[in-house]
Amino acid sequence: MGRKFALFAVIALLIVIAPSIPVFGHGGMEPPPVNLGGKQTTVFVKLDPPVVSGEEGKDIFLNVRFYDKDTNQNFKEVTYRIWMIKDGQKILQEWFYDSDGDLTVKIVPKNTETVKVFGDREPQLNGLYNRAGPVVIEGPIFVKKGLHNLFIEIFSVGTTRTLVDPPLQFDAWVGVAHEEVYPVSYNGGSYDVKIRNYYDKIENFTFDPNTLTMQFATPFNWSKEFIGKVGMLHVEMFIPKTLSEFNTYSLQGTINDIPVPVFVDTYAEENVVVHYTISAQNLKSLADKVSENGTIDEAVFGIAPAETVMREIVTPLKTENYTVEVSWPEQIFPDNLIPLSLFFSDANGKRLPNVTYDLILEKDGQRILNRNGVSTIEGFASHDIIFDSQGPITVRIEKIKGSEESVEMTINVVPEFPIGILLPIAAAFGIYFVLYRRAKSLFPRL
Repeated sequence: MGRKFALFAVIALLIVIAPSIPVFGHGGMEPPPVNLGGKQTTVFVKLDPPVVSGEEGKDIFLNVRFYDKDTNQNFKEVTYRIWMIKDGQKILQEWFYDSDGDLTVKIVPKNTETVKVFGDREPQLNGLYNRAGPVVIEGPIFVKKGLHNLFIEIFSVGTTRTLVDPPLQFDAWVGVAHEEVYPVSYNGGSYDVKIRNYYDKIENFTFDPNTLTMQFATPFNWSKEFIGKVGMLHVEMFIPKTLSEFNTYSLQGTINDIPVPVFVDTYAEENVVVHYTISAQNLKSLADKVSENGTIDEAVFGIAPAETVMREIVTPLKTENYTVEVSWPEQIFPDNLIPLSLFFSDANGKRLPNVTYDLILEKDGQRILNRNGVSTIEGFASHDIIFDSQGPITVRIEKIKGSEESVEMTINVVPEFPIGILLPIAAAFGIYFVLYRRAKSLFPRL
């Protein structure tokens, strides 16, 4: 009995710590790192605002930060050459320079035939640089919806005379959002469902009142080469809360009829916001299944109320000026992609748009993950993470909105005992222990 009780006690302890097992948001893009003199380097590309409409009169700020992945420090005296390509056509090819390795360019979308640039140039490589203000570019940039390819080359680091030979090359993609509103009729009511897509046009929206399933499609290239460059598939749905069947966290998402996790945000007063955030790694796995069905030229999204209740754990972490809600699924299984979501608010609980931050994971004092991020306009960001070992992991969100404020939590990974398995086992042992005590009181010789 003592050994059985000890086992029960261990399981009970694991249940106490198991709920703390958590293990990319639109608005930022980070290509794979490239070696420079033994250092792992990359660029972080973001747009401000992260949701770009491409309308004239709405300026866009493009930021390209070149930095050391291991130390998270910018390189200095950086010369860039940036190509912008849309639908195979070159829109822009220009040289830029930034003394801090943190280039910002103001883009003024205009439906013109040519591009105009305004700014000073450094004498060595003729790169445009920020002097009294950011470099300004006017022309047909971001006026078309969908993905834009930024091909970035790094020509000098340290000084403009310290050339990088051969130049470092990075492939990044940023999107101009499509938004469409579709009327849905159900049980005598009419509801407007908005869809926001950063990749291409939205097509073939349908709603089946019998299965309560909404579907829509968008052109999408499922080739492994393209998926490796895009980094993440992110689409958002805004469903009125008055359509009560969808006013729940328990929604099941699909892509080409394959189940995928979705993040459901009920913070807004009027709408439930559904985020499809599929990482490159998960996209590659999906691509294998999609190719079996032959639908390799489009992504078909579906959403419906889930048949079973889906539970998640939400932990609010606070600083003086910010609150970060960290959310992950209750059930964690080893070597699976775990979706981790972040929601950013101010001290009064109001959601904050376009929040920049660093996500850091550490184990045994060693940094195992370091990612930059930018939240959506709704204050949402997500990351897919795989845990391959057990034990305590420190999760830290730093440099919130460029400040020195950060939040931190410690989680415990127990891959051998997923909580979905632990709970029934623990319950069984608990019942056994109670029955044993009762039997012993009736039959002392047991």
